[in-house]
Order: sequence, then structure tokens, then C-alpha cells
Amino acid sequence: MNNSKLTMESVSLHMDEPKGREALEKRHVELLNLVDTLGEVSGSDSWKNLHRIEFEGAVERIEKEMLLESKKVEVSPQRLYFLQGELKWAKKYADLDSYRESKLVELANVKQQLNNGK
Repeated sequence: MNNSKLTMESVSLHMDEPKGREALEKRHVELLNLVDTLGEVSGSDSWKNLHRIEFEGAVERIEKEMLLESKKVEVSPQRLYFLQGELKWAKKYADLDSYRESKLVELANVKQQLNNGK
């Protein structure tokens, strides 16, 4: 019996993830949709209301909480790590326009890669 033949027949030779140019084209479309959506959302009354309720002052509040935690006699590293994650999240989403700008930069980079690959 030829074991190598059995092994080769049981191995899938195709990949589900697109490679190279296909992956860049897919990311390009995703980024276009994301940037358009972020532009629409940031101008909406619903976003303004959500920002006022959830994000206004969040970064400052979390930074203050981190400072207070770090000054304790017994600092909780777990609490500081949690607050660092919260701070990263708050900075990323509190300013939707900055987040959109970062995605525009990424989009420009993907476009450049696509143009260089032609």
C-alpha cells in the first residue's frame, strides 16, 4: 500500500484566504465601505447623542482613574491592565473623525500597493 498517496489525497490543496492582490482588493473594498460608513455615522444625530452619553470625558476619566490606581499603596496590576484596555478603546472610538482619518491613511496605503503591483 502506498501511504504517500493516501496522505496526498486527504490534504486539501486550496486555501480559503485570498492571497496577494486578491487580499489587497478585498481589503480595499472593506476600507472604502468602512470610511463611507464612518463619514455617515459621524454626522448623524444618533452618533452625537451616543457620543455625549458614552464617550464625552471618557478618556480623561479613565486617565484619572489610572493615576489614582497607580498611586495606591497596593497597586493592582490587573486593574491597571484593564484600564489601559479601556483607555485604548475610548481613544479609538471617542473621536470618530480621527478613527476615520486613520482608515483613510490605511486605504491610501492599500491603493498604493495595488498600483505598484500592476
